[in-house]
Amino acid sequence: MNAPINTTKLLGIGLYSYADAARFIRTPARQLRRWMRGYEYKDQSGAVRSQPAVVDSELSTTGFDAISFRDLLELRFVRAFRAHDVPLQTIRRTAEAARELFETTHPFTCRRFQTDGRKIFATVVEDSGGESLIDLVARQNVFAKVIAPSLYAGIEFDVGKARRSGGSL
Repeated sequence: MNAPINTTKLLGIGLYSYADAARFIRTPARQLRRWMRGYEYKDQSGAVRSQPAVVDSELSTTGFDAISFRDLLELRFVRAFRAHDVPLQTIRRTAEAARELFETTHPFTCRRFQTDGRKIFATVVEDSGGESLIDLVARQNVFAKVIAPSLYAGIEFDVGKARRSGGSL
């Protein structure tokens, strides 16, 4: 028998079914579940392999089969990066590095990200107040003037609201 769901944890976070999220993000619900829960597959030798989730679900400890608003925003970023042919493994490694670096469970909702189709970069504010562009996985600053022309436009978040910063990520 399943443990009862603690509905108090669900108040104020926005809840979406996988079907609704699939419609909003224009990605099959099955794919969203794989990105939220990870998945298993058989390799060429027949051995079972597993891939971890890309997005850390805000609802993972509730037992509730839904997506929170923050999860929805993260999934939107994953879909946008995949639309620019960024490999899922790169997105997964970037998300892990960003969670650690920015000390948040949902890093794609609190920074500006851009991609060149191979890597994902974040714009960060330095102690001096200036901005720099970093390769999250390599944890290195990059020369923005050199890299910027090859980047697709990103999405930035300002006081909790997403806004497009040119182009379409």
